Amino acid sequence: VNAKLGFILVGVALFASCFLSIIVVPRFGRRTIVVTSVVGMGICMVALGTCLYLIEQTPLDQELAPGLGWLPLAITLVFMLVGNGGFGTLIWVVTAELLPRRVRTLGNAIAICFSFLIAFVVSKTFVDLVGAINNSGAFWLYAAINFVGSIILYFGLPETQSKAM
Repeated sequence: VNAKLGFILVGVALFASCFLSIIVVPRFGRRTIVVTSVVGMGICMVALGTCLYLIEQTPLDQELAPGLGWLPLAITLVFMLVGNGGFGTLIWVVTAELLPRRVRTLGNAIAICFSFLIAFVVSKTFVDLVGAINNSGAFWLYAAINFVGSIILYFGLPETQSKAM
């Protein structure tokens, strides 16, 4: 797959996800969309891990199965659409709505700093993780983390839409 085309498609997916969020949030509510988004990201990571496993198992002298060239990109696009259209944008809204006004600014600042710290740790450890358990294993581990997170969110995240701020 052409890298420039892939880059453009990622941008289109992120752009489209904003409109997707605008359309679905009023209809289904924040909590439902956030939980569904995290489950969807987990499913995409399982699918991506499976594609990468099949690629890893293909001998170097053998051609990839048809579709394995573009399928990881397609899964990544769905991941970005589902992730950014739900969890990626709504978590900041929900966080602000859950915090009382007197601590909202500080609470959001702490949440954002923690989020970027975790993103740094994931980015910093990814190569070592891939070295230890392969690409497929890394994405399956991330999928498991998403599924655990979705359970926690399902039971612990209240609906904040239409609540007084």
